[in-house]
Order: sequence, then C-alpha cells, then structure tokens
Amino acid sequence: MKRLMLILAAAALAAAQAPVIPLEGLDPVALVQGRQEDGDKKFSVIRGRFRYTFANAENKAAFEKDPSRYEIQLGGTCARMGPQTGGDADTYYVYEGKIYVFGSSDCHKAFMATPEKYLEAKQPKLKPLESSPASAAAAKKLLDRAVNAMGGASAVDGVAVYQETRERNKEVRTIAYPNRFHVERTFSEKIHVTQTIADGAGFMITPGGARDLSAEAVADLLHEIGRDPLALLRARNKPGFRAAAHDANAVDVEWMGDRSTLVLDPQTGNVAALRYYGRAGAAGFGNIEFQYSDFRKTDNLMLPYKVTQIVDQDTGHAQSIVITAIALNPKIAPAVFEKPLARP
Repeated sequence: MKRLMLILAAAALAAAQAPVIPLEGLDPVALVQGRQEDGDKKFSVIRGRFRYTFANAENKAAFEKDPSRYEIQLGGTCARMGPQTGGDADTYYVYEGKIYVFGSSDCHKAFMATPEKYLEAKQPKLKPLESSPASAAAAKKLLDRAVNAMGGASAVDGVAVYQETRERNKEVRTIAYPNRFHVERTFSEKIHVTQTIADGAGFMITPGGARDLSAEAVADLLHEIGRDPLALLRARNKPGFRAAAHDANAVDVEWMGDRSTLVLDPQTGNVAALRYYGRAGAAGFGNIEFQYSDFRKTDNLMLPYKVTQIVDQDTGHAQSIVITAIALNPKIAPAVFEKPLARP
C-alpha cells in the first residue's frame, strides 16, 4: 500500500504539468493502426492534459472525427491501478485498438501479461437486483436494525459532514454529503497531495500545482464514498435506492449504479462487513470485502475505527486502515472545496 501511494504521488506530480506531448511524440492514429510514426507539431490537437501530434493532416482529421477511438483511454490514468492513479504518458500499450498508459513499469508489465484482469469492460455484467415484496420488507428490517445499532435514524440522517483521520500518510478525508469530497495525504515533508470533488467536478493539488481530475477519477471517487455503510444507510430512503434480503444477517443494496452487500453482526446489529465486486488496485478486479471492527461511540453514533480489506478471500494479504479520529458535522470552510485560481 505504501508503494502504491508513492506511485500515486509521483504520477500526480508528473501530471500537474499539462498539456504534454504523450506517447513519446508518436502519432496515436498510426499507433492504433499498428504503426509507429513520429508526430509533427504543426499537426496537433489538445485534448485534456495531452497535446497529440500527428504525422499528417489526414491522421489529425481522423482523430478529430473520432477522438475517443484514438486518444489515451481512461483519461490518461493508470490502466492497471485505476482512475485514481495517474499514468505516465510515455509508458503506453495498445490493446485491442485502444491506447493505455501506466503509473509505473511494473504496472505496464502486469497489464501486458493479463489485460483482461484490469479492464472494467472485460468484467462480468451485474444483473439488476431482484427484489420481491417479501425480500424488500426483510431488507428494510435489516437496514432499520443497522441504523438503530449505529445510533438511530435521527443521528444517522443528521450527519451532513463526516471527517476521519487515518494513521497512514496522515490522511484526512472529509465528506460533505451528498457530493463533496476532500482528501489530504502527506507522503513526505515535500510531497503533500489533495484531491477534491465538488458538484461533479474535481481537481488535485500537488507541489507542482493544481490540475483537474479526469471524469473517470471523479466517478471512481464518488463511487468510493458512496459505497460505505454510513453513506448507504443515509441513502436508504432516497429515490433509486433498492435493497433485498441476502440472508438472515445480510442485505444486498443497489445505489448510484453500485451493488454491494451489507453484513450485520448477528449480536449487535452493527455493519460488520461490506462486500462487492470491483477494482482492487494492483490485484485487478475481484471480490472485495471490508471488515469493520474496533467500534467506538462517537458523538451519537457507533462507528468503526479499523477497516480490513480482503480480496478474493486472501487473508494472507489483507490490508488494514487504522482511523485515529472521527469528527461528525465539523465546520468546514467553503474554500476547502474551491479550486485555487491559476497564477498569472
């Protein structure tokens, strides 16, 4: 995990200096067609943080007609690690007529070996959640039990801002429901990185400056903060939220395009685990389980201070998150969610 964070920081520093000419200056249209041809700066197109160059006017015209076919995929983020990790624009690979980039040479090699393991498009499609009236009624009882165990409906629904501090990298995560998010990470004395989402757009600030987050990174972060016991319980009565009893102590939920299963402790009713199928960083896609423990009373809520992540039941490589502090409804300056003005 520490190495992953360093890759994230290094890639973020490199990505802050945009636009850049990617792909070692090669023509992306030619690359997709299986050829390596040097691009000419007089034939160029700026798209996102990249300035693509082309060997001739014809290839430039082809790119402009269908940019999503020829541009670097995933918004230029690492095709192995996912949207939250930046990619080196010169570390590329063409797979099935699409160009991907990577955050490190290790990511490049791993992807080349088994690309289908890391691409969302190659994963099995989830069927819509099936829920009968009886299953929906049982799910409501389970969700109500989880809400009561956490502190009751008024306490759960009354959380407008959630903030936690994590032990690793002095990470501070702030969520202002429903769609504002800010995280600060300190990797070293010289590397301090923040990521912010406000109203569907996002940006990152590194020692190299500020840059916009890709649409893919914003979507990934929004899914991450929405796929959380507190967030899911807060959303239980919102339009579009669906639930079905999984068994006597678990409920399947569908929210904001995500499917997950909340597993309740049969004794206390606390959410003991959350399970879903998704991206697990270097491991690719798999069955992910977050186990929650060290529950403590925080204001009016009972919340976990330790989270353990297990992928595909591989307990030997479990990763733990230790939370050192939680604040509910702290006062947050509006400027936290505002992108700084560019320097003249």
